[in-house]
Amino acid sequence: MVSGLFTTPGKMIRPALYLLSCKLVNYDGPDKFPMAAVSEFVHTASLLHDDVIDNSTLRRNKPTVHSIWGDESAVLLGDLIYARASEMMAETKNLTIVSSFARAIRYMSESELLQLENVFNFNIDEDIYFKILFGKTAVLIGTACKCAGLLGTCSPEQIEGLEEFGLKIGIAFQLIDDALDFLGDDHMMGKKSCIDLQEGKVTLPLILLKNFLSQDERSELTALYAKGVFSRDEIARISYFVQKYKTAELTLERARDLTAIPLAMLKRCFPSSPDRSNLETLAKYLSFRAF
Repeated sequence: MVSGLFTTPGKMIRPALYLLSCKLVNYDGPDKFPMAAVSEFVHTASLLHDDVIDNSTLRRNKPTVHSIWGDESAVLLGDLIYARASEMMAETKNLTIVSSFARAIRYMSESELLQLENVFNFNIDEDIYFKILFGKTAVLIGTACKCAGLLGTCSPEQIEGLEEFGLKIGIAFQLIDDALDFLGDDHMMGKKSCIDLQEGKVTLPLILLKNFLSQDERSELTALYAKGVFSRDEIARISYFVQKYKTAELTLERARDLTAIPLAMLKRCFPSSPDRSNLETLAKYLSFRAF
């Protein structure tokens, strides 16, 4: 089960950003690669748990662990990976790294609970949505980048800059994923399209609809969400409004604009270099991959 899980790796975004951050701060010590693994272990464990909660059957175009082995095995495997990641954090003997990742895992769990509390809540606002995004995606990426600064000989300002860089890139990345839930195809996403919509998750393309819907349209969608479940036709109807008012495209624009902030932060905290350029290139790719 474990070997099968890691034979179909994801995009490896977190270790990639972390390792490029290590290059930027000139860290090449013994904890470099173990902490890259930690960042991916924590992410993988969270996905195992999320797939059970969401009853997802497809991940990275492959059947999910819980759909093959059952919920109990998937949850226990996630716990095992969290435990090994915690051991590896402790082996750095850097309490700030341990506490930073522990804080990230806490926020990840809190955001999942907050998202569950707001399933099929069409009245969710942007404040709650971005709080979910912070814990769901941004905080782990921010912590991975911060970890490089903690291992390297960085000033407090540079460590904070790396963390904020990762946080903003993480938010932009998730904004794009939420837009592609409406715009992407199954092969591109590695999961069924409109799956978040089907599960009742209210993302930014849906939140932005409120700025455009007529009173009758808003009443129609409010009534659909009040049912707590969607038919195939109802999913198509909601998707129609997203397409009509182009709110998925507006979400992509928000992600593109947001990316300018972390790129400016890198320039402020670190001098120009090939290593900074490489990190900027990956950040731009992650944020502009849908354009």
